[in-house]
Amino acid sequence: MLDKILNAFRNSKWRGSSFIIVGIDFVEHQLAQALIERGGKIIAFIDDEPWSHKTEMLGATLRYPSEIEALAQRHHVQAVVTFNQRAELLPDECIKQLSSMNIPTVQMDPNLSLEEQLNTISSTLDSYEQK
Repeated sequence: MLDKILNAFRNSKWRGSSFIIVGIDFVEHQLAQALIERGGKIIAFIDDEPWSHKTEMLGATLRYPSEIEALAQRHHVQAVVTFNQRAELLPDECIKQLSSMNIPTVQMDPNLSLEEQLNTISSTLDSYEQK
């Protein structure tokens, strides 16, 4: 019973939250799946390979890095998430533009556990809500 209540509480925090995930490797897939399971929505995955453009993963379309800002604005995303090894897909200028739109860029170490990744996103969102 307590587990059900705790899961409902955890899920409600993510419900309605939209994210863009930079990268399409296992670590990005795993995090995206966890966000979806908790009620979040993945707007797009970002990849620069032309053969993967506009294919789908977990119901979200793969897009080019040049599309991040427009997608973030159009879909009112709560955060853009990237792992350290994917920094080349998210240029500094894009990060500045997202920041000016009050959209955080969450950069994290891929060696973090899934719970640590979710906690990092959660704390980033909490700090942006307080602004």
